[in-house]
Amino acid sequence: MLERGHYQVETAEGGPQALAQLASYSPDLILLDIQMPEVDGLEVCQRIRQMPHGDLLPIIFLTGDERPDIHTLAFRAGGDDFLRKPVLSGELIVRIRSLMRLKRLQAEIQGERDNLLELQKQREQLFQFIVHDLKNPLSAIQVGLELLSEREDNSPAHKVQLRRLRDMGSQMGRMIQNILDIGQAEELGLELHKTRIQLSTWLPGLLQEMEAQAHSRKHDLAWECLSGLEIEADQDFLRRLLMNLIDNAMKYSPPGSRTRIEAHATSDGVRLEVRDQGQGIPEPSTLSRIARGLLSKSRPPAADFSGFRELRPAALQNRPPWPC
Repeated sequence: MLERGHYQVETAEGGPQALAQLASYSPDLILLDIQMPEVDGLEVCQRIRQMPHGDLLPIIFLTGDERPDIHTLAFRAGGDDFLRKPVLSGELIVRIRSLMRLKRLQAEIQGERDNLLELQKQREQLFQFIVHDLKNPLSAIQVGLELLSEREDNSPAHKVQLRRLRDMGSQMGRMIQNILDIGQAEELGLELHKTRIQLSTWLPGLLQEMEAQAHSRKHDLAWECLSGLEIEADQDFLRRLLMNLIDNAMKYSPPGSRTRIEAHATSDGVRLEVRDQGQGIPEPSTLSRIARGLLSKSRPPAADFSGFRELRPAALQNRPPWPC
């Protein structure tokens, strides 16, 4: 019947033979009897669904089984359609054509999806290459600005302008690195390289890097930390994170205000807070969404982003503080 309808037909005498044939033969559709020796059709169907790409293979059950629940059992096993014997040839051909058409549509959709994912991947790779290539000319500009700043014949106005240019170069460098970090986090997850950091000596150096920028904006920077308080963290990531927060604090706070970093020992680690006198972020959930994008999917979040004013950076390891 099917061969007269110009279908190529391969047959198997039982379940084990059918499963063996599938190792070397890829049919477009399977007609499966439920009542077979050795292994029945329900179990054969379940095994097919566990094979690579077996979940998309159309399967029609043919049976003379009169059990009331056989229809339900067939669909639970993974069947796509069900016909009772005796089967009318016209009805079988219609069911086959419908499932074959559905399979072609699924294959087209899957192909379009794969093409879109590949295009997106290529676009992201190109974007990463461009951003990464920006680091080289920026580094050359920063070296040139440092050399110009060392000239003894610079006027006070020139010194101020050079200091502003150096600050802008540093800010651009942080932006480039942040973009690279986000791209890496989305693809692989951020890999943190943790070292011991003595906060009471490290925080003043961090604020000193922002001093010129704070002076130009008429801001006051301050810090508070117990002597000897240590953490284990990725120093570069934590540095960029805090500098970005300080930069945003100065940008959105009124001139003449103060931005402050505070480090506090807690029962389960160390809490770093960036406090400013601006309006803050109206929706605390915004920072949570940003943080989740930067954390590796393979590890649970190590941070509790509860708002702009009180922030526990993701680079900190969640452990009790080291003794002073």
